Amino acid sequence: MNRKTDRRAALKLLAAAPLGLTAGVALASDALAQTPNLAPRGFATPWSVAPMAGSWSTWVLASGRELRLAPPPDEQATQAEIAQLRDLAARRDVATLDRISYWNAGAPSYRWTERAVKYTQSKGVFAQRAQRMLALLNVASHDALIAGWDAKYAYWYPRPQMVDPSITTVVASPNHPSYPSAHGFWSGAASRMLGHLFPRDAAHFHGIADEVAESRIMAGIHYRTDVNVALTLGRQVADAAWARGSFDGR
Repeated sequence: MNRKTDRRAALKLLAAAPLGLTAGVALASDALAQTPNLAPRGFATPWSVAPMAGSWSTWVLASGRELRLAPPPDEQATQAEIAQLRDLAARRDVATLDRISYWNAGAPSYRWTERAVKYTQSKGVFAQRAQRMLALLNVASHDALIAGWDAKYAYWYPRPQMVDPSITTVVASPNHPSYPSAHGFWSGAASRMLGHLFPRDAAHFHGIADEVAESRIMAGIHYRTDVNVALTLGRQVADAAWARGSFDGR
């Protein structure tokens, strides 16, 4: 497959993103392997998961750089977070491992879409409203993905295990930079959008997002800063998507 053909395939996936799980599938399956490795020296892993995704077309943001995050923590702060991860690793129990496994089942969009569909079914939400929910959910998630990926490859923040090989992880570290957390910004966007759509249960969705974020820290693959800033980023994107959605004639 040549570069032009691969680009066309990526654009097709992007165009379909708001209709379902394809935003997550696009990210997971289209690693754009032929994109040159731009990793700084010292990175032992060839980072290959969609390094140009931060420049993809957005739906509600002006670009992936519109909400560019501040730089990640300095070396001293990073070491403090590494120490925290060592402490948390010693506290893993069966329930924690179950939550890690549950939220690690594929791209973040998988579980969030599953949860959203089950919620609408349990509440007897009409089909048209459920369809609108999925559209807004995926628009917010899609733009959060792009904004998050913009920061990932702007800063190239190493995974905890790259800084300290003694860190034990429950799952394999994803093949992209640590800051910000993909599960974090995806969950921030999804939970905030669902909270906008179903305000009576906003606190419930907020709690689920916190659970997702905590699972990535307990797994040893993210620093706490990664998930904290990611949740905030995702919520900001969802707010922008909701503001746009307020004019869609619902």
